[in-house]
Amino acid sequence: MPTIPQLPAAGQVTAADELPISQNGATREVTVGDLLAGLQPAIAIPTGSMLGRVSIGPGGPEAVATGLGLALTAGALSATGTDHAAFPLQVTLSPTDEVVLNSIDGPSRMTLARLRGLFSAGENIAIDVEGTISAAGGGGTGMPGPQGPAGVQGPRGPAGLAGASGLQGPPGPAGSDGPSGPAGPVGSAGPTGSPGVAGPPGPIGLSGPAGTMGPVGLSGPAGSSGPVGPAGPQGPIGPAGPPGATGPAGLSGATGPVGLAFRVRLVRSVLPVPPVLQALRGPPVPPARRSPSPVRPS
Repeated sequence: MPTIPQLPAAGQVTAADELPISQNGATREVTVGDLLAGLQPAIAIPTGSMLGRVSIGPGGPEAVATGLGLALTAGALSATGTDHAAFPLQVTLSPTDEVVLNSIDGPSRMTLARLRGLFSAGENIAIDVEGTISAAGGGGTGMPGPQGPAGVQGPRGPAGLAGASGLQGPPGPAGSDGPSGPAGPVGSAGPTGSPGVAGPPGPIGLSGPAGTMGPVGLSGPAGSSGPVGPAGPQGPIGPAGPPGATGPAGLSGATGPVGLAFRVRLVRSVLPVPPVLQALRGPPVPPARRSPSPVRPS
């Protein structure tokens, strides 16, 4: 059975095309249309449109175009004012009618009565409620006479209404930078920050050359002799020396009375030597052997 990568690629995919799926351990078939029925289709709208819905009833999103007086620029919707040209013309004006002003703080409204208050009628001029301007008096006007002397200045009249603000002019060019001001006083030092984390140790540097040997110092004074240590153990007895020469025989004595025969054995008494003297004199010297004297019978 070929694997999926071994199958030939499909051409145009339609909703009637079928796909195999695994459902509860069994292999089933489903169409592309049924598989994608619950998914949101791809949304493609023209540039300069907004996303919404203009059809009646619930449904998917649709493109909404901007109307007259609106513009979608850099992702922002703003009013252009071009829709004012479609407003109907007002033939008969009323003091309660309003006009739109371009103020510094933004667009604002003003009644016609307030706008009319900006104008006042001069000498022999009349303005009625309908806004009609006419000359006062009915007779013909004669030749003007010579100008009379200036009269005394009358009292100052009340201040007129403030005029509407004019349009804001374009910003002027930026001025050159002024000279730098004197430096301010140095502020107090801030608190000391916490120490940073210790960095890893650096590599061990090369060993420097060995220095020259200094002069030999003077010998210090000899220390006092320590106490005499304990005597060491007694060494073994050395080998016996050769026997000495036999001495000359003594003179024969007078014959005594006959007695009992007995043997006399000389015993040499050896006294122990103190350990201190033995350490000073060295190991003991074994005594020379002597031939026993002959025992004569009496």
